[in-house]
Order: sequence, then structure tokens, then C-alpha cells
Amino acid sequence: MLHWPCTHVSSWTGWFALAASLATCLLSPLPLCADDLSAEDLARPFRPEGRDLAGLVIVLDAAPGDRRGVPSGDDLNLLVVGHLQHHLRAAGATVRLTRWEAQPGDAAAADAGASGSRSQRPADHAPADLVVSVDHPNRAGDADFGVVVRTATGAGGLDDAMLATIAKRIGATLDARLPHTRAHEVRTNDAERVGPPGTSTMRVEVGNLAIEEFGAWAATRGRHRDIAMALYAALTDALPGHRDAFNAVRAKRGLGAGSAATTQPAPTDGQEPDPAARVPGRLRQAVAELWRSDGPPERPSDAQWLLDQYFRRVLTDRTFFHARVTVECEGETWVVRGATNFDRLRHAATLVLQQAGCRDVRNEVMLLPNERLGSNCFGVIREPTAMSWAEPRTGAGVQTQLLLGEPVFLLDESPGGGYLLVHGADGYVGWVRSEVLTRLDASAFTTWLNTPIRVLKDEFVLGGLRLPAGAALPLADGPEATGETVRLRLPPGTPGAGEQHVVSVPARHLAESSAGRAGLQAARVALGFLTTPYVFGGRSRLGLDCSGLTGISYATCGVVLPRDARQQVLVGRLVATSWAREGLLPGDLLFFCDESGSVIHTGVSLGAGRFVHAAPPEVHISSLDPNDSVYDDTWARAFAFARRPMP
Repeated sequence: MLHWPCTHVSSWTGWFALAASLATCLLSPLPLCADDLSAEDLARPFRPEGRDLAGLVIVLDAAPGDRRGVPSGDDLNLLVVGHLQHHLRAAGATVRLTRWEAQPGDAAAADAGASGSRSQRPADHAPADLVVSVDHPNRAGDADFGVVVRTATGAGGLDDAMLATIAKRIGATLDARLPHTRAHEVRTNDAERVGPPGTSTMRVEVGNLAIEEFGAWAATRGRHRDIAMALYAALTDALPGHRDAFNAVRAKRGLGAGSAATTQPAPTDGQEPDPAARVPGRLRQAVAELWRSDGPPERPSDAQWLLDQYFRRVLTDRTFFHARVTVECEGETWVVRGATNFDRLRHAATLVLQQAGCRDVRNEVMLLPNERLGSNCFGVIREPTAMSWAEPRTGAGVQTQLLLGEPVFLLDESPGGGYLLVHGADGYVGWVRSEVLTRLDASAFTTWLNTPIRVLKDEFVLGGLRLPAGAALPLADGPEATGETVRLRLPPGTPGAGEQHVVSVPARHLAESSAGRAGLQAARVALGFLTTPYVFGGRSRLGLDCSGLTGISYATCGVVLPRDARQQVLVGRLVATSWAREGLLPGDLLFFCDESGSVIHTGVSLGAGRFVHAAPPEVHISSLDPNDSVYDDTWARAFAFARRPMP
């Protein structure tokens, strides 16, 4: 049966205030607030400056260590190497890894000091300047600990004296940066050689995990990062001064100076390219494949074809990117007009034409939402179902069907106001009749979006009111509502409800959404990976990539997400866009795009604009808020959408 709202919330303004208060109390990310995050949690990742190692080729080897105890020597070796690779690449080196994951080891052999067979660590046989093998031995009986640098050189490699000189300088730098009870020592010709023939090997043993003091220090979260940064400092201090020696070794092999480092490794080699650096290449390649003429487009129809084909090819999903652009020619000037919901697509139209040879391009593409919508540029569907169309007229290309209670982001309105262009919770952009929704301001919309909900398991009809299966409606009496019936809030103006905005529905028709609790759990799990190295393709505590982090975080909640960010963006309910982020809650997945409209990155919201994500060199916290200490302009400009994996 239908009920009037309770007297103390008899108006929609009152209900929104009450619902906002309840949502704040029940969904507030208390464990994730600023006071609960340490300064170390909020530390910005280390970013090397300069290209001190440009032209050098370094093989990083995580030596198979003893897997017993906490921390595991094998795991620690992998963590250090996984982190160090990013710093060396940023300094200009070409880096290859001998392995990316833990391997079964012989504990007895590890105790005896053996480092594992070469077959366990398959090294790339391409030319390299130096192999750096990292180990944390676990040798009982030692009374103190310090850095031990062991060297080995093959025929045609650096001579022993030169390698020892480099090793001493590395050891001295590590002494200054890492805990120790004895000074470093260098042992020449005492390391197992790893890597291509003729390549010199330097095995760096950092501490001794069998000693309680060092083991406790190394077990603290993020210590692998400290060790990696110390190794980076040591290598950038010791190697550049010996570039002539490395070039001489190359000359003996018939290689030119620096010729072994002409190409950076592919993404599968453990490094995802920087998003900003990927954009020009992706755009140039797409235009080159589409526009094969020697000269620029001659007619507006040619330029229009190029833009249409470009957007068809590069957009991750054309349903939630709105890019309607037209090209005209005014004298010598190409004029691009139209509208889009993502600023980078607006600029892409200019870049595509310029890449095809159009020199003078004037961009007049409008960035949505249209200012004429005013402050009420949000809405909620108030009819049982509402069709969404490709054009502002009924029957003009079905996009999707929206359900009662569905929140939508308004983008534009047709001349006369008969239709509204909306971005629906399922991600589709399309035109709906204006009368099918109630318009809201940002505050009321956020309250509707984030109030705990119940989902109709089957269609429920009461009198003239029809609630369709799948409709998600906010609770009228708070999330603890129990009993045989549950009171749900209806949008104002719902047909069949008159002026009443609450309906009582038998509990058997409803499914409970655990989105709030699942989101908090996912966010907490993601925070537990802070400082874990970024490893392209990884999905574990030894290294993971952006979608690996989001996927594992939700797997702990029983929610299986697709593997890649471009697939994950299709899952869940749209809760934020680049221009409307007020509805973000902990656990919402943020998605970032490049200039082409391709999804390239994802992270887990912590609420209030902050998010945790895996991006080289490690899992860390960033923010979309310019006033936040962890604000990151690169990601703020790339942010496109956020989706809640559960209703």
C-alpha cells in the first residue's frame, strides 16, 4: 500500500536532508578518512630526475631467496626488483627482468648460500651492459649484518678491477642509506654469473634476514621501496662515470656505443607506457591507417569521413562517449563544430585533422553539459520505463531503456525543451522525453545516488503503480529497515503515486544491495597494497597493474571483474563523470582516458576525490582535488567516469 512520508520529512527537501545524513553516517569512509592515513601512506612516489643512465642496458635479477620466515627473502627480492625497474627506466636505462614471480626453491640450498640454478632465472640473451642481482640472504650464525657486493665477469666483459671499483662505490652508497652493523664488503669473482655471455654480474646482498634486528626492519611495509631507492641512488652514482668502459666492451662485441639500448622494452616487459606519452603515438597510428592520401583532405566530406572513422575506431565504447562533430570549410580554415561529453575528444578532433595535413583548424565543439541546463543538470527517471533514442525524436535509433528511479546525468536539451540528452546509470548516452524524469540539483542527486537501495527482483504492481523488475529504489526508513514490507522512496511525479512519494513493497519482491559494504571492503583491500610495485600484468602482492589492483580488491568481496580497465568500465552503475564527482564513495572505480577516448587506467575511490591506484612505480594514493596534498594534475585531466560495480 502507499504511505505518506513521515511528518518530520514531509517534503522532498526534508527527505533529502535526512537521507543525506543517514548516508553520511552509514557510508562515511571512517577507516579511510585523512586522519587514518599516515604521512607515509600519502607520500608521493619517488620520481627520478635526469637521464643519468641513458643508453645503458641493465638486466635486473631477483635472486631465488629463502622463502621461509617473514619476510620471505624470495618475495623481498622480487619486490625490490619490481620497484627498481621503474626508477632505472625513468633514468634512461633499458631494463630487462630475469623473472617476475616467485618460484619453488630448495630451502636447504638457500641456507647453504646457493642462489639457485640459472635455469630457474631465464635471462634474455640480447646484449646487456650489466646484470644486477638482488638478494636478501637468510644465513644463521652471523652476528652482524651489512651489504655484500659480489662480482663476476665473463669473457669480453668489464675487467675485474673496473667491476670492483664500481662495486665499492655502490657499497658505499648503500652503507649511507640502509641500516647496517658492519661496513660493506666487496668480493670479486664470487657471484654466479647471470645473463647474456660476456655480461658482467653484480650480486648485491642487502642485510641478513636471519638477524632479528634487520628482519624486523625489512618486514615493515614499504621497506622494499627504501631498498630499491637506495639501489637506484647507488647505480646512478656509480655507473655514469664508467660509460667509456661499457662502450669499450660493446666495441669488442662489434656493437656501437649505446646501440644495445636503441629500443625501450615493450609493455609485456614489465612497464606500461606513461599515459601522456601514449597519446601522440596512438593518434598518429590511427590517422596513418585511415588517411593514406599524400595530401590533406580536399573537401569537408573527406574530413568528416576521417573524423567519423577515427571515433569509431578508437573509442573504448561508443555508448558512453558522446562525440557528434561536423566539419565545414570557411575559406582556408577548417571549422569543427558539434558537442562532446569529454574534453579530450574535443581536442582530438583538431589533432586528427592536423595530423592529416589540415593546417588551419578552428575548433568550436561544445563541451557538455550545456550551460543552458542551469544548476538542475541531474535527474531521476519517474516513469516505470523510458526509452532512450539516438536523436531527439521518438523512434530515432533505440539506445537503451531506463527504469524507474534510475539516476541520470543531463548533458543537453533539444530546442523547445521536449527532449533531454542524458547519460544513464548503465553508461548509455541518449535522448529521452523531458517528462519522463524529475530534474535535481547536485546535492539532491548525490543524496538519491548514495542512499542505500533495494532492487526489485520481479515486477510489482499496486493499483496504478508499476515497479519494474530491476528497478533500484532508495530506502525511505534507513538501511536497517526490516519486516515483511519495506518502504521505498519514489521520485516526485511518479505516475500512479499522486503526491505520495513512498511505497511499501513486500520484502519477498526485493533484493538487498551490498554496494556500500562491498565498496568499503574493496577500498580497504586496495589500501593494503600501498607501495606494492607496479608490474604490468600482475595480480598479486609481488606486483600488479591498475586493473589487477581493482580486480583483486573486488574479488575479496565476491565480485569478479573483467581483467582489463577497458573491460571493467562496462561494469556497474555510472556514479560520476569528469564534470560531476560529488557522488563518489569508497570502492567506486575511477576510469581515465587518453585523448582518443580509450580507457587506459583505473583506480579505487577512497571518497572525496582521493583514489588508490597502481601506476609506475607503485600502488599509491592520488587525488582529483586541486586543494589536496596528493593532487595529480595528469590523472585529474584524464579522469572520465566512475562506476559502482554493484547496484
